[in-house]
Amino acid sequence: NIAGVLPADTAGKSLAAYDARLSATDAAALESSHTGGHRARALGFDGQVYATANFPGISGNSPRTVAFWVKVPEGAKTDAWMVSWGTHVKKLSSRPVQISWNRRPGEGPFGALRTDFGGGYAIGTHDLRDGRWHHVAVFFAAGDDASTPVQVKQYIDGQLQSSAVTLTPGKTSSSPLTGDAARQDLVWLGCRLTGKQPERFRGALDELFIVDRSLEPQEIISIAREDDQVVL
Repeated sequence: NIAGVLPADTAGKSLAAYDARLSATDAAALESSHTGGHRARALGFDGQVYATANFPGISGNSPRTVAFWVKVPEGAKTDAWMVSWGTHVKKLSSRPVQISWNRRPGEGPFGALRTDFGGGYAIGTHDLRDGRWHHVAVFFAAGDDASTPVQVKQYIDGQLQSSAVTLTPGKTSSSPLTGDAARQDLVWLGCRLTGKQPERFRGALDELFIVDRSLEPQEIISIAREDDQVVL
């Protein structure tokens, strides 16, 4: 694979340890991965590109909010995970957390925002497959112990889409992760970690950030509206 680097930063300061590594099947795919974004440039996925970035602690049970802009092609038929990460949380059966759009109409609206985790999933209501930019925010908390329920809150364009989860106790859809997919504290962009591999996302992602707490609804609204006074 051909690889490149996507710099990470916070408040304009470099975070080189968190830089994303972009991989593609060939140089042409890598060069074409940069596309028009929500405001400037974004990362385009054509089924051949994916990226990984170190993020210490994300594989544990601490709460996280993951937010990004996404554009899914109009009428898309197949999916792959937009953002995902492996876990070592026992109550999740050490399964990954994976954010995408729903491809299973028997479980919820086709094309709606979907978050999967070991033991369940959450599905929103809005069909993302319209070829437009949408702001996505997902709060995920595994809970400190087995008795604490998993929490998932999904937002589209600042609006709460879902706050309930469907539990599937004891059910796993595929074999345990192996190889690079099993690495801890690694965030994956545009790549399915379970099921068919190497299935890749088709669409575009922009302005991804991860916060180590639950964002308040007004904060999410401010981000989605690009309000300069939001403080994280």
